[in-house]
Amino acid sequence: MTRHLPAALFLCLALNGYALDPASYGSTLVSTATDGDRTVVTLQDAAGRSFDVAYLEEPSADVMTKVMQLKDLFYAWKTITIVSLRFTITEGIIDCLIVPSKILVGGKDVSSFVPAGLLFSFSGSLGYDFRVTKDNLFLRVRGAYTNEDELTQKIASALANPTTFMQRSDMEYVLSLVEKDQKAIQDLQKATQALTDENSELRGELEAFRYAAMRDRNVSWIFWKYPIPRDGLKRVVELKRANPNLTKSQVEEEMKKEGVKISGGEIGIVLEYYFNEF
Repeated sequence: MTRHLPAALFLCLALNGYALDPASYGSTLVSTATDGDRTVVTLQDAAGRSFDVAYLEEPSADVMTKVMQLKDLFYAWKTITIVSLRFTITEGIIDCLIVPSKILVGGKDVSSFVPAGLLFSFSGSLGYDFRVTKDNLFLRVRGAYTNEDELTQKIASALANPTTFMQRSDMEYVLSLVEKDQKAIQDLQKATQALTDENSELRGELEAFRYAAMRDRNVSWIFWKYPIPRDGLKRVVELKRANPNLTKSQVEEEMKKEGVKISGGEIGIVLEYYFNEF
């Protein structure tokens, strides 16, 4: 449920350094609200284009600068007209949900085939991952973003021959994930070898890297757009270190008993990245 807050209160907090200042990014505040435990601000740029920014913790200047760059990139599209644009910031990762009113492919509007909108994510590079519906099939359109033409052509390809597109894209995606995961695990193992108990800085960097790799794995394979819950991760690691013989199913059963929120798939990812159990 979204709850609106007085704009004057938000601006007062901004002036006192407790919230981002829209003016610093060439924008004005339209409204502010809460959505669950997130703050959601609606901003408008000098061209009159509105967009939302949702966050748990105040985003850094670097992140907000990237949000503005992405906003300008999306609004510069020629064949895709935007109705609403929302940026959700989670630990420096920017997810972008774009609801279009029009997507022109060969002069024809195909936006009705993309009912949930276009989902983009930025974490060092920009990628997209959304669904197209055709002939009662749900086609997953995903990849690294290069330009608007490439994006609309991929949508056109999915609509022109849904079955062929599904078969080809699924195989390419699985192969890319296998290669990506192998490299991530190799890098993680190298970092682990260099880690010592005395080097707290390196240990912190390793944990950040490990968590980022697991989040990416969770999103890519399980298609869940939220990070693995840290409390659940911590408890799984504690149980496994206390009893290395515990199986995944035993850990999952214990999590249910304790009421710890973490899925079986997420438990499997933790066991893989922390204990090399596949």
